[in-house]
Amino acid sequence: MRSALLRYAFYGLLASAAPAAHAQALVIGGEEIADAALMASAKKEGKVLYYGTWPPNAAASVQAAFKKATGIEVEYLRLTTQALYPRVAAEFAANKLQVDFIDLTDLILVQDLVEKGVLNTPHKVPSYDRISPDLRDPQGRWYAVYRPPSAITVNTALLQAADTPKTFKDVLNPKLSGVIGIPTIDAGGSSFALFMFLRDVVQADFWTKLAILKPRVYPSIITAVGDVARGETLAVIGGIDPSFQQIASGAPLEIIFGTEGIPSFPIAGGIATNAPHPAATKVFLNWLLSKDGGAEVAKAGSYGTHPDAPPAQALGKSLPPSAQVWNIKLADWMQKRETYSKEWRDLFSGGK
Repeated sequence: MRSALLRYAFYGLLASAAPAAHAQALVIGGEEIADAALMASAKKEGKVLYYGTWPPNAAASVQAAFKKATGIEVEYLRLTTQALYPRVAAEFAANKLQVDFIDLTDLILVQDLVEKGVLNTPHKVPSYDRISPDLRDPQGRWYAVYRPPSAITVNTALLQAADTPKTFKDVLNPKLSGVIGIPTIDAGGSSFALFMFLRDVVQADFWTKLAILKPRVYPSIITAVGDVARGETLAVIGGIDPSFQQIASGAPLEIIFGTEGIPSFPIAGGIATNAPHPAATKVFLNWLLSKDGGAEVAKAGSYGTHPDAPPAQALGKSLPPSAQVWNIKLADWMQKRETYSKEWRDLFSGGK
């Protein structure tokens, strides 16, 4: 009897070890994304619970590609940063946070979640050493996972070709007085990064000269682009995803990338401290920051993080090369946020 029990126990151990023994590493295009042991654990967990800020249509296509490559599901809850950050902080404080991965559009708030202990899972992805230090935490607690670009959008039916800006400096043309739209600097990380780029990279007095033209200030880039499409303004500076959507719907809009560079902001995130599916989440993050994951991010209209990923694509066309993308640095953001925001409000919102 005892001999039989030992045999059953022995064969049971073999059976439980079989998935790990026969699991295969995840290798795509010659790049190892996860070894066999990690993949075995990830497949056993089976899913990733994700709180994020990227638009659902873009996120869905990337997550579908990840599932096709790995068989692992991604359950995604999308909220704005303004709604997601307090929710995450409150759930964590109450010991009720049940999520694997969190991203936000504001690097300062991401760093705050690190300091609060919410994002305190150091993880160096296989591509870690090739990723710019501006796009990752030194310990791998957060990474920029998507980099949506900003540019100039104009109404080609109403704006004469001679007055159409070719660079960001061209937006300061006096002929555009009263017909330029801009998002408020308080709209989120995308707006703050845009205005820092215009001031620190394009021209030191850009804000002052732009304010003289009395641009219309909008609470979000979506409403600003909507007015350009309707002809209530003729040009707008800001994130371009709403512009692509308007163009796809037939609006007479053109997107212009200034020669000074492409301002972007990082949608950055990391693995939650008490992630219920840590192995699956590591595979997801490894893949997202791989060349293959970056290519899927590009198809969704954003720039990926892997240096060999192709440039963002939209409406069947490739956007300018990744080398032209300007990335905001966390240290600069932290140092300048308060003073820059106040100065911007004084210029464009009467100090409000």
